[in-house]
Amino acid sequence: MNVPVSLRKPVWLSLGLCAAIFAPRAYLAVHDQGMIWADEIFQSLEQGHRLAFGYGLVPWEFQFGARSWLLPGVIGGFMRLLAAVGIDHGLSLVIGTKLLFALGAAVTFYPLLRLAYVLGGGAATLLLGIGAIAFPASLLYSSRALAEVACAPFVTWSLGVLWP
Repeated sequence: MNVPVSLRKPVWLSLGLCAAIFAPRAYLAVHDQGMIWADEIFQSLEQGHRLAFGYGLVPWEFQFGARSWLLPGVIGGFMRLLAAVGIDHGLSLVIGTKLLFALGAAVTFYPLLRLAYVLGGGAATLLLGIGAIAFPASLLYSSRALAEVACAPFVTWSLGVLWP
């Protein structure tokens, strides 16, 4: 199928901006091992590790069913996948998982960039891309193993699919 040139240009522009959005998030995923909220460790990474490797703490939220096992299950599956390819050291598992979240945060912007192009053209797309690359809160939270970060791609891609 031949895609018109007018539609190919914003695709490459959006993909290039997504790569630029991913770069600082990947850097932070590797180099920032601090903690903002305890949930990013005890409610996601710790539970994913426990599901993958069989040991770890179990907070009351999981003992009594106050939290879903979906996010820890995905993280645990990804950690098992990393272990299967030889990445099984604790810090490496955390960095790998944070890189996955950073990638998810970067692809969150793709449908938004496409919508910006449709609604405002190339200038709007570039403005959104620059804002996404440098917005401090987005940079700070994008590689964190939090449910909100994991949900964002599904919300924006749904918006992109449902937009008329």
